[in-house]
Amino acid sequence: MNNENYITKDFNLAGYLLFKGYKLIDHPRTNGVTMFTFEDDGSIKVTLQKYYSMEASVEPIGFGNALRTLKSVLHSNDKINANSGLNNYVQQFKGTTKQ
Repeated sequence: MNNENYITKDFNLAGYLLFKGYKLIDHPRTNGVTMFTFEDDGSIKVTLQKYYSMEASVEPIGFGNALRTLKSVLHSNDKINANSGLNNYVQQFKGTTKQ
């Protein structure tokens, strides 16, 4: 086992890797960009070559489910951050005027 990580910001590629069974180990968001980190068991290079050369094939429902899973992970992370007061949204204040 290689025990290396592969990091991407490509949402569709992340969905494909999730669909192919790679373990998502982190997904930090910085300045509105989420970086997906996957554990590489040594075979990810071949999977990436198939993806980028358009030789990859997927079962459509399974791939769609993987994309929905990623969206759920991202949205649940937003809710957790919103509850802690740490989020990427603009705070709005009512009734404040400069005197």
